[in-house]
Amino acid sequence: MSMLRQLLALAIVLVAAPVAAEPVVAAAQENRGTEEERSEIARILEADNLDAGSLTPREVASQIAAIPRGRAPEDFWSAYQEHVRAWRLAAEAQAKLEDLADGKRGGSEQVMAEADEALAAIETTFSEVERIAASYGVPMPTPPALIENFDPDTV
Repeated sequence: MSMLRQLLALAIVLVAAPVAAEPVVAAAQENRGTEEERSEIARILEADNLDAGSLTPREVASQIAAIPRGRAPEDFWSAYQEHVRAWRLAAEAQAKLEDLADGKRGGSEQVMAEADEALAAIETTFSEVERIAASYGVPMPTPPALIENFDPDTV
C-alpha cells in the first residue's frame, strides 16, 4: 500500500472511531417519536456499525448506502443520507489519491484538500446522526474495535 493510501486509511480510522466511541450524554436523550421509529433508528445504526479501519471508503459507502430506510423518521433519515454522501466523497477522494500515487493525476494539493474535506464531512455528518438518534433516546452501538475479542476478519 502506498504512503498516500496508508495516510488516507489512517485518517479514516482516526476520524470515524473517536466520534463513534463518544458516549451519548443521557441528558440529551428525549425519547421522542414512536417505539417503531426508535427501533428503526437502532436498526440502521447497528447496520452502520462497521469496522471502518478494515474497509475501504468505497466499501463503507456501498454497505451503508444499501441500508434500507424502513420507517425511520425523516429527520434521522435525511441526516443519515448526508452521512452516506460524505462516505461517497471519501471514496472519490481515495480514488483520486490512488491515481495521484500511481502518477495518473497531478494537483496533489487539491486532491489532499478534497480528502481532508471528505474526512471532515464524515465526522460532521456522523455527529448530526448521533445527535438526532440521541434526541429519540436511541443509544449508539458499541464500535466494533471496542468490543472485547473483536476480530475484524470475522466482520
